[in-house]
Amino acid sequence: MQLISNGTQISATMPTKQAASGTPGYANNTPGNGTATVVDGDVLNTWLAEIVNVVLGANMTLSPTNNAQLLAAIQYFIAAETSRAEAAEATIQSGARNYAADTGTVNALAVTLSPAPTALTAGLTVRVKAGNTNTAASTINVNGLGAVAIVNPGGTSLGYGQIPAGGVFEAIYDGAHFELVGGTQAYSAINLTANTTLTSADFGVLIETPTAGITVTMPLAANSVGQTIRIYNNSTGYVTLAAGNFNSAYGSAVASINLPPNTTGEFIADAVSWNALGGSASVGTPPMPHGAVGIPGDFISINAANSYALPTGGTWLAAVQFFNGSNASSAGSSSGIYAGGTTILNTSGLDAQGFAWRIA
Repeated sequence: MQLISNGTQISATMPTKQAASGTPGYANNTPGNGTATVVDGDVLNTWLAEIVNVVLGANMTLSPTNNAQLLAAIQYFIAAETSRAEAAEATIQSGARNYAADTGTVNALAVTLSPAPTALTAGLTVRVKAGNTNTAASTINVNGLGAVAIVNPGGTSLGYGQIPAGGVFEAIYDGAHFELVGGTQAYSAINLTANTTLTSADFGVLIETPTAGITVTMPLAANSVGQTIRIYNNSTGYVTLAAGNFNSAYGSAVASINLPPNTTGEFIADAVSWNALGGSASVGTPPMPHGAVGIPGDFISINAANSYALPTGGTWLAAVQFFNGSNASSAGSSSGIYAGGTTILNTSGLDAQGFAWRIA
């Protein structure tokens, strides 16, 4: 295709179009019906330039020997649009344009979608790979359009751990919130950061203690028959579990248990006691012996004559050997778990040697 003027090829420049007057359109030279429209070089070159622009827009070079360039250009645009539409459909089907990795912080998620939404509109769906485990109510900021609360169906705030780190969840914007619709490994958990007495509302719930040194007091076993309590000490120190009566690896009829860091305990109540079912409280992981006085782990040597009582407070594991004071012959031994203040030796003429270890 080429531009022609008097049979000679010229540069592909748009010619100046004749000024129109009256109603647009062409008129034939019908006798008695006025002047006919003159189709001159300007008109023909304008038509030709329109066609040439289609060919050039298809990234083709004009060829005077190719009479199918307009057709090829049209086919080029059809193929390009088809390819674009198919790519867009594939992107939509894959969900890629609604998926992003979280780059925010704990309880304040942030994602960047591509292409970027210009506004939050009801029905906008996001699929997010969480960077952190949430610890409380949480928000999400999509492409810097503002932090919006993530809620459960019904509008309640998220609880601890509903969005686990590395997990993928989906949420739909309802015009006010992003409603969680699935994909999480949600569980119900309670965080305790101070001394707390549990109630029936805590039965069957995972209780986590990220703060070391606190005391968690169990409900009265007699009023909790058949109920379970699960505790995970996710702190860096010991946490004391207190009850009227424990049966566990630490012994029977124990008033309290000192749960070591990064360990668990699961208990079920009968009419008298909280009984360990599993976790560290079942297999037994008492505090390591140390020299600090008056706290779990306190380790003391016993070397006494005639009488000896354990220090007051806590629960102790003690092992002693008795000897006759007159000839140092063996007079038996005793070992077991005792409450603080228990008298180990109360016999004139006997000596006791051994150790005591405060385990709770």
